[in-house]
Amino acid sequence: MQLTVKQRLVQYLKYKKIGQNRFESLAGLSNGYISNLKTSPSVDKAEKIFVAAPDLNRDWLLRGEGEMLNVMNELESIPTPAVESGLPVYEDAYFGCSPGGFMGALKDADARMAVPGLADDGRTFVVRARGESMVNRDNPSRSIPDGAYVAIQKTALSTPLWGEAYALATDDGCIIKRLYPSEREGCVRCVSINADEFPAFELRTDEIHDFGLVKAVITVAIWR
Repeated sequence: MQLTVKQRLVQYLKYKKIGQNRFESLAGLSNGYISNLKTSPSVDKAEKIFVAAPDLNRDWLLRGEGEMLNVMNELESIPTPAVESGLPVYEDAYFGCSPGGFMGALKDADARMAVPGLADDGRTFVVRARGESMVNRDNPSRSIPDGAYVAIQKTALSTPLWGEAYALATDDGCIIKRLYPSEREGCVRCVSINADEFPAFELRTDEIHDFGLVKAVITVAIWR
C-alpha cells in the first residue's frame, strides 16, 4: 500500500532527525499541522515545506515517485553545520512541568535561537506562547501574542518583581502571567494582560515547580 503524503513527510523528518514541532516552526506552519494533515497540502503550504526542506523530492512527497531526496551535486551535498549557539528553544507547552522544573528539562532542545542582548547562561531559554490571554490590545508592542517566542530567565520568587510577566511551570503546562501578591497565604495572583476575556486567578506556590522572568518577546510574521 502506498504511503500517504503525511506518512512520507513523517518518514522524511525521522530520517533527518527533525521533530515535527520544530519543522512546523521552521516552515512557518501552524502547530499540529503535520498531525492534522489528511490530504495533500495546499499549494502555499507545500511551498513552505519545500523551502524549509530543499533536499526533499517534490515528486516523492506529493506522488510517491522517485527517491525521497533530491539528487544534488557534490557542493550542494556538503552538510550545513548545525547551529549550536543561541538559547535553547522548547516547543512543547509541558516543557519543565515535572517536579524538576525548568532546570531539570534544559536539555534536548528543539532548536537554538540567538536573541540579541541575552546570553546562553544555562538558565535562560525560549518557549512558545499559547493562546490570547497575554495580548495587549491597547499597547500591541507590549503584547505576547499566540505563537510568539518568549525568552525566559529562571529565577527564584524570593524577591518577586510584582506586576512583571513570569513563566510558571505547573502540572497544567507552562503558563505566562503577570504576578501580584495574594491576600491568601502561600499563593500568588496570576493576571492576564487580556484581563477582560481571561479573569485573574489564585495559584498556590507549592503547585508551581519553577519560575522564570520574561526577558524578551520575539514575533515572526510569515508573508509568503
